[in-house]
Amino acid sequence: MKTRSLSFPSVALLLVALAGACADELLPPVADAGQDLSSVVVGSTVQLDGTKSSDPAQLPLDYAWSFVEVPAGSHATLEASTTAKPFFTADRSGK
Repeated sequence: MKTRSLSFPSVALLLVALAGACADELLPPVADAGQDLSSVVVGSTVQLDGTKSSDPAQLPLDYAWSFVEVPAGSHATLEASTTAKPFFTADRSGK
């Protein structure tokens, strides 16, 4: 199993390509976390999009999104974090 992660300001995407073949024969999947979401309105629902991620061997992908960091006092929670399009409500402003 090969993994690759990609992070941007506050969210990371981990892609895992599952295969029956030997892991040494596989190229890692390519993570594409979508557009830059550096400016988000507090109180809005933010939809992330990893649907442009791919595996060179056309194997299915598993998604595992997580926050790398959140603003102090934030209680934001990623919903549907194991799908290609998770979402959260921006509850605090941050960098």
